[in-house]
Amino acid sequence: MTTNGVHIVMGEANCVVALLNKARRQYQLSYQAPPGDTDPLLRSFADLNEVLNEVADLADMNPQTFLSPFLDVVRAQNTNGPITEAALAAVGRFLNYGLIDASSIKAANAVENIAKAVVHTKFIGGKSTESDECVLFEILKVLRSLLLSPPGTLLSDDAVCEMMQSCFRIVFEQNLSKILRKAAESTLADMTQLIFTRLPTFVKDTRHRRIRHLVNPSEKRHRRKKRRQNSANVESKDVNETTKLIESPTEVEADGANMGYDVVLTTDPPVDTITLPDKTLDEIPKEEEVSAGDEADSESEGGEVCDGSSVLREIVSDDEDVATPSGGEQKMPYGLLCCRELLRFMIAMIKPEDNNTESMVVLGLNLLIVALEVSGDYLPEYEVLMSLIKGNLSRSLLQLLDSPKLPVLAATNRCCFLLFESMRVHLKFQLESYLKKLQSIVLSEKNVTNSGTEQKEMALQWLVQLWRVPGLVTEMYLNFDCDLYCGNVFEDLTKLLVENSFPTLGGNTASLLSLDALLVVIATIEQNCEDRENGREEVKEKQKDLKKLGTPVLSGYDIGKKLISSEMETVERPTASPCPTRSAILLRSNRHAASENLPSMSEIIDQKKRKRLIVEGTELFNQNPKKGVTFLREKGILGHDEDSLVQWLRSNPQLDKKAIADYICNRKHAEVLKAFVKSFPFENSRLDVALRLFLETFRLPGESAEISLVMTHFSEEWHKANGEPFNHVDAAFTLSYAIIMLNVDQHNPQAKRNQPPMTIDDFKKNLRKTNGNEDFDQDMLAEIYLAIKTDEIVMPAEQEGSVKEDYMWKQLLRRGEAAEGVFFHAPSGWNDHDLFAVCWGPAVGALSYVFDKQENEQILRKALTGYRKCAKIAAYYGMKEVFDNLCIHLCKFTTLTSMRDGAGSEESGELHRHRSMIDMSSGHLVSSLAGLPNNSPEVVSLCFGENHKAQLATKTLFYLVHENGNILREGWRNLFEVLLQLFRARLLPADLTEVEDYVDDKGWVSIQRVHQKANAIGRAPRHFAT
Repeated sequence: MTTNGVHIVMGEANCVVALLNKARRQYQLSYQAPPGDTDPLLRSFADLNEVLNEVADLADMNPQTFLSPFLDVVRAQNTNGPITEAALAAVGRFLNYGLIDASSIKAANAVENIAKAVVHTKFIGGKSTESDECVLFEILKVLRSLLLSPPGTLLSDDAVCEMMQSCFRIVFEQNLSKILRKAAESTLADMTQLIFTRLPTFVKDTRHRRIRHLVNPSEKRHRRKKRRQNSANVESKDVNETTKLIESPTEVEADGANMGYDVVLTTDPPVDTITLPDKTLDEIPKEEEVSAGDEADSESEGGEVCDGSSVLREIVSDDEDVATPSGGEQKMPYGLLCCRELLRFMIAMIKPEDNNTESMVVLGLNLLIVALEVSGDYLPEYEVLMSLIKGNLSRSLLQLLDSPKLPVLAATNRCCFLLFESMRVHLKFQLESYLKKLQSIVLSEKNVTNSGTEQKEMALQWLVQLWRVPGLVTEMYLNFDCDLYCGNVFEDLTKLLVENSFPTLGGNTASLLSLDALLVVIATIEQNCEDRENGREEVKEKQKDLKKLGTPVLSGYDIGKKLISSEMETVERPTASPCPTRSAILLRSNRHAASENLPSMSEIIDQKKRKRLIVEGTELFNQNPKKGVTFLREKGILGHDEDSLVQWLRSNPQLDKKAIADYICNRKHAEVLKAFVKSFPFENSRLDVALRLFLETFRLPGESAEISLVMTHFSEEWHKANGEPFNHVDAAFTLSYAIIMLNVDQHNPQAKRNQPPMTIDDFKKNLRKTNGNEDFDQDMLAEIYLAIKTDEIVMPAEQEGSVKEDYMWKQLLRRGEAAEGVFFHAPSGWNDHDLFAVCWGPAVGALSYVFDKQENEQILRKALTGYRKCAKIAAYYGMKEVFDNLCIHLCKFTTLTSMRDGAGSEESGELHRHRSMIDMSSGHLVSSLAGLPNNSPEVVSLCFGENHKAQLATKTLFYLVHENGNILREGWRNLFEVLLQLFRARLLPADLTEVEDYVDDKGWVSIQRVHQKANAIGRAPRHFAT
C-alpha cells in the first residue's frame, strides 16, 4: 500500500471519536452528567491511539486490537445512527484495504468477532427512517466485504449462515424501502456466488460431526431406534425442534422486526442491562438435540429411497462429540455444511406447498440460478447436495411450472435449463418429467386464450433453448426413445412442434418458435454432416477454462491491484511469436465426455424394435392380461418361464396395477404368484416395511378369497426370509391382515366418519394371544403402529391428489437409483441418421405448410433454408426417397407443373389467382391476355414473373438438383415438367436453348421456334441463369 495502514485506522478512529464527542455534548445539555464520568467508548479509542503511536505497521498488531473499539460502538445500544454508520464504514474500509492479514493466526477470531458484532448491531433510531436505512445499507456493505475478503474464508459455518440470515431479514421486511431490499438481494447474490464458486475447494471431511451425520445417517437411525425402545410411553414421545443453521423462510419473514439488528427507539439515558445476542448453534444445550425420525422407519430401514428431507434437514449433535473448551474456540472455516444449508434454505423458499410469496419464490429461484451457474459441474461430486437436488429441488421446480405468474415461470425454466444442461446424467427421470411438463403447457386448453399465450410461448422458447444444447437431442433420443420403459420424448416433442408450427393453430410467435426448434435439429445434423465430409473433428481443448466464471469483485482497490499486477506481468513477459491461425472452425460439441459403455447402433436398433413390441404388448395386457402375455411370448419378448414374466411385471411402470392383480391372483397362475412374491427382498425387514413394498406394486383384489391367497403367499415368504421370527407362520398372516386394517382405519376418510381411529392400545388388544397363543413383541407393535399412522401404505390405484403425487415422486426417485436410471452421454452426431429418419417427414410437412401459407419474406427464406439443409442431409446419407420428396414439393410451389394437361385444380387455382391480380394491376394487358388459356406461354410467363414465392421455390429446386442431382430418382419427371414449361414460356437462359452450329453464319442456333411476329409478352426477360 502507498499509505500506511496505521494512518488509515487513526483517521477512521478520529472520525468516530468526533461523532461520539458531539453526541456526548448534546447529551450533557439535556441531562446532568455525573462528575468524573468517562465514556467507555471514548476511553477505548484513547487507548487505541496510544497503541498506534507506538507501532509502525499494523502487521505487528493483533487485528482484534484495532477492531475492538469500532466493534464496541457497533454493539453499543446507546449510540445513534450516524455514529454506528461511521464505525461500520470504518470496518468495511479495513476489509477493503486488506488490513486484516488472512495468514495471521489471529485473523480467524477477528473475522468471527466482526461477523458477530455486525449481525447484532444496535443503535438509537432517528426521527426519519432514511437515516436508519443508511445504517442498514452499511451493514449490508460490511457483510459483503467481510465474506468476499481473503480473511472471509476463515469464517465458520455458523457465522456465514447468520450473516446471510441477516440479509434475508432485510429482504423480507416490507416496511423498508424497495431500493434497500434490492441492495440486500444483490448482497445475497454476491455471497451465494462466492460460496458456490468455492465449492470445488470444499472437502467432505467426515470428522466434522455434522457432515458425519449427513454422510452416514444409518448410525443416527440406529440411535433413534434405541431411544424408542427405551421409551416408556411411545405415543407421548415429543419431537424436539430441529436445529438449523438458517431458519425457514416463514420464520425469517415473521421475524422481520428483528432484522439482524436492534433499533433502540428512545432518547432516555442508557440502561444498565444489555440485551444478549441470540444463542449460536454451539451454545444450544445438548438436551435440545433433535430426536425426530419417529416417522416410519419403514422406507429408510427397508432399503428404499427416502425423501431426504427428514434426514438432510436436521443438524444434530453426535453422542461422541468432543467437549468444547471453556475459553475461545477455534472454529473450522466454513465449507460444505454451509453450502448445503444455504441450498436447503433456497429450496425451502421456492416450495409451493409452503405458501411462500411471489417475491420470495423469485428471490429463491434467482439465488439458485446463481449457484447453478457457477457450480453446476461440481455439485454432483457431493452426495449431501445431490440428494437435495434430486428430491426437493427438482420436485419444487416441476410444481412451479404450473404457476400462472410469468416471473416465477421464467425463473423456473431458467433454473431447470441450468440444472439439466449440467447434471442431466444424474437426473434422467426428472428431465423426462420436465419435458413432458413443457409439452402439457403447450397443449393445455387454457393456453389457447390470450391469458395463456405467454406461458405457451415461454415453454416453446425454452424447448428451442434446450434443442440448441450440443448433444442433448441425441441423448434425448438415446435415453428416452430407445429406453424400453420411457416415453418417446423426442418423437412426441417433434410432433408437438410440427402441430404448433402451423400459423392457423396459434399466435404467430408460437408458430415461429416451433419452426425454429425444428430447424435447430435439422441445422445441427446438417452441420455434423458437413464437418464429417470436410474431415473436421470436434475441438475439446481447454473446456474447463471456457466455462469458468469469475467471483464477485470486492472493491475498487481490489480491481486496481489486479490491473497493476496484470500490467506488470505483461511488461515482464517476453514477446512470443504469433500463433498460427487455426484453419479448422471451432465446432460446438457436447461438452460432456461420452459415456464409456455406450450401446452400439445394432443394439439400439434391436432395442427400439423390442420397445415397439413391448408398448403394443403393454396396451394389450392392460385390456386383457392373458392376451398381452401370450402376444409378448409369441414375439420372443418374454420367455415361457415365470421369472422373465415376473421381472417384466415389476419393471414396467406403464402396466395397470389392477391388471397385474387380475393376472397373478388367478388360481391358474399360482406359480406366477409364487415367483412374484419371491422376487421381493424381504430379508432383514420388519413386516410392515415388507408389506408396504409388496402392496405398492399391484392393486389388492377386492374378493376376500383372492386377498387371502395373496397374503398367504406373502406371509410364508416373509416368515421364511427372516428366519421364522414368530411362533407360527399363521402369526405373520394375522399380523399382515391387522396392518392392512390399521392402514384403512387410520387413513380412510369414510372409516374415520363411522368410528374414531384405532389407538395403539386397541391395536395391541386386537393382536393379543395371536402369536402361537402368545403376544407379539410390544415394542415392535408400537413401531408398526407409529409407522402406519404417520406414513400411509399407498395403493396407487386407490389414491389421488397429494398422496398419489408423493407416491409417484418416490417411485421416480427409486427408478433413478436403479439400473434403469443410467443416463448415457453421447457425442454430437452419434445417431444423426436415426434422428433425421424420425423427424424429416414431420419437418418437411411443416416447412411445406409454412411456405404455402406465409407471405413474410424472412419466414419464406427460413423455410427454404430448411429445405436445403434437409436435402444436404439426405444426400449425405443417400436417402433417395427424402430427396425426391423435397424436389416434388418444390416443383409444386413453382406453379409451373400446372401447365400440363389435366393439372390439379389447386395449382390451376393458384395460376388463376395470380392472373386476376395481374388483370387488376395492369389493365393495359387485359386485352392481350383475353381469350388465352391458363396454360398458354404468355399467361405462364406473366404470372410466374409476378409470383415471387414461385421464383424462390424454383431457384431452390434448381440449386438442390445442381448440388445433389445424383440421388434424384422419381423427381426427374416433375423437374422436366418445370423445365418444359420454362422452355415454352421462353424463360430458360441462352445456355440451355442455344447450341453450336458450324453451318450457320452466327455459329450457333436456338432450339426454340422463332416467331416472325413476336409478341411483347413472348419476349419476357429471362429470370434464371446457371
